[in-house]
Amino acid sequence: MEKSRLQLLASMTENKRRMQMLEENLLFRLANSKTSLVDDLDLLEVLKNTKQTSQAVTYQLNQAAETEAEINAAREEYRPVAVRGSLMYFLISELSNVNHMYQTGLRQFLRLFDESLLRSERSPLAYRRIKKIIIYMTYNIWSFIVRSLFKVDRIMFTLLLSIRIGLQSQQIRNEEYELFIKAGSNLSLINCPPKPAKWISDTAWLNIVSLSKLHNFSGIVEQVRDLGHVCYLLARNAYYAMNCGVININCMYHNQRHAVILIFACPAPFQVIQAERAWHSWFEKEAPEEEVLPCGYEGSLRPFCRLLLIRCWCLDRVIPQAKHFIATTLGETFADDLLLTMDK
Repeated sequence: MEKSRLQLLASMTENKRRMQMLEENLLFRLANSKTSLVDDLDLLEVLKNTKQTSQAVTYQLNQAAETEAEINAAREEYRPVAVRGSLMYFLISELSNVNHMYQTGLRQFLRLFDESLLRSERSPLAYRRIKKIIIYMTYNIWSFIVRSLFKVDRIMFTLLLSIRIGLQSQQIRNEEYELFIKAGSNLSLINCPPKPAKWISDTAWLNIVSLSKLHNFSGIVEQVRDLGHVCYLLARNAYYAMNCGVININCMYHNQRHAVILIFACPAPFQVIQAERAWHSWFEKEAPEEEVLPCGYEGSLRPFCRLLLIRCWCLDRVIPQAKHFIATTLGETFADDLLLTMDK
C-alpha cells in the first residue's frame, strides 16, 4: 500500500511537470512567432499536441486523486496498528532510563513491526485483520524486549505497557495513573483527617486520603475513619449510666432525652463500626488482593481501580495484583514468566 502510494505520488509529480513544460513551450512559441498564428503550422501542431496532452494529463491526475483517496482511506483503517506500534516504541525507548543497557534501535523495532505484519494471521475482513495484527505485534515485540531485560524489570515493563494501552484507549484516566505513581506522597498528616486506628500505617492513611479524591473512592475515608464510633460510645455510656442510676433520663430535657435515644437506636453507627472492622479483617489477610473487597467495592471497580486500592492499602501486594491486572488486560501469557530458549 505504501509502495503504491509512493508510485502514485511520483506519477502525479511527473504529470504536473509535463503540464508545466507544455505551457512554457506554448508561451514561448506564441511570444516568438513571426507570422500569423493561422499560417504558423508548427505553432498549430504545438497547440494540438498541448491540448491532447493536457486532456490526457488532466484525466490521469483525476484518476490519481481518486486512487490516492482510496489508498488514504485504506491506510486510515490501519491507523490503530500504527498507534499501537508507536506506543510500544516510545515505551521501549524509555527503558534506557531504567538501565543504560536497555537500548533498542528504530531499525530493529521496524524489523519487528514489519515481521508482525507478514506473520500475523490474515482475514478478508479489515477489522479482523487489524485486530490480529495488533495482537500478534504486541506479543511479538513484548517477548523480544522481555528477553533482554533483567527479571526484576520484566513485570515493570509489562505493567507499564498495559497501563499505556489503557491510557490510550481511555480505560484509565490520567488522574488515576498519577495517583498510582504518587499516591499520598504529596500529603502530610497535619493537613489530613486524623488517623482512626493504630493498625493503619501513616503511609497507608495518606494513600487512602489521596485515593478518596477519585470519584470511585469518595467515601472510603469516612468508612475507615469510623465517624459514627464516637456517637456510639457516647450513647452507650449514657445508656449504661441511666441503667445504673447515675443519670435519670426523666430529669433530662426532652431534646436531650430524644437525642440519646435516637443516637443509640440508630443503626448507622453499627454499620460504620462494621465497615471499619471489615477493612481491618480484609487488611490482615495473607493475600488481601485475592479476597472479597469490603463495603461493596467487590465487582464495582475496574481492574486498574482495584490495583489502585491494593497499591494504597498494601504496598507489598502490588506485584501479585499487578499480575492479575496484566492478565485481565493483556492476557494470561503476558502475566506468566517468559521461558527463554537458546534458539531465541
